Amino acid sequence: MRFNKWCYEWLERYKKRFLKDSTYETYSHACKRIYCRKKLDKLTIDDIQNNINKLIDEGFSHSSIKNTLTIMEQATRRANLLGYCSMIDFSLLELPKAKAKKVRSLTLAEQRKMLQHLDYSFYGQAFAFLLCSGLRVGELIALEWSDIDFKKGIIHIERTDYRGKIQTPKTDKSKRDIPISKEMYYILQQNFSVGSKKCFRNTVGEAIAYRSMLTSWHRFCENLGLPPWGLHVLRHTYATNALTAGVNIKVLSELLGHKSITITLNIYCDVREDEKQKAAERLSDFLFSSAKIENTTNL
Repeated sequence: MRFNKWCYEWLERYKKRFLKDSTYETYSHACKRIYCRKKLDKLTIDDIQNNINKLIDEGFSHSSIKNTLTIMEQATRRANLLGYCSMIDFSLLELPKAKAKKVRSLTLAEQRKMLQHLDYSFYGQAFAFLLCSGLRVGELIALEWSDIDFKKGIIHIERTDYRGKIQTPKTDKSKRDIPISKEMYYILQQNFSVGSKKCFRNTVGEAIAYRSMLTSWHRFCENLGLPPWGLHVLRHTYATNALTAGVNIKVLSELLGHKSITITLNIYCDVREDEKQKAAERLSDFLFSSAKIENTTNL
């Protein structure tokens, strides 16, 4: 069997039944980027490197290349265990370095403008809730009243929506409890509807479709004179606000449902560029005030 065909075979036979729909779809797209047609018993590290080089030349993103490599490595490992090919050391591959993503968040003026004109969109309250909670859009769409403990003031994030299908959250860490702030409580009160299971609904009272909400968000931004960013900008803004307010990075990582604190640091470590100057000024003030005290003591 040829390598590219084997990767499809491996995905369908060994992985499909154990993957979430979203992960399976990602893997399926990755399989389309496996061009190597070498027979399994003739496969070498150079064949894998040539496939990677072709993806780089075609301008694929680092994440796309990484996903493709994951498929090739796992499929090759299985083929080796089955005796179809020799062991290949993937650590010998030369891979492109990941480029740091520039995180965009709303300025305070843009947030103020947004919150003052929520009535411009049917989903205005949902937009505000994303900004106040830091939820992923799929988590908000899947949110049910049974997930909310008003007595304890906690929301249990137990599920997410992926293209109309409810599945477990992105990672185990994504299953989390988040506190209900005053603003969140007010929004939930405004959206309560007897007989409705979902906290946020579309114009006919049914489950929200992500594309419909995104289209409304872009129209909302256009009406306010804001660039048409994706809805994820609201989650980024929540995180930026938290850091600016002095929230501990580990606490923020838990609230966001990140798999590890490293992810939070990698995404948001450069967000507060203006804070570096403030930090330098604070350290300078501390240093000179300490020196002044010491000099006074010496006198």
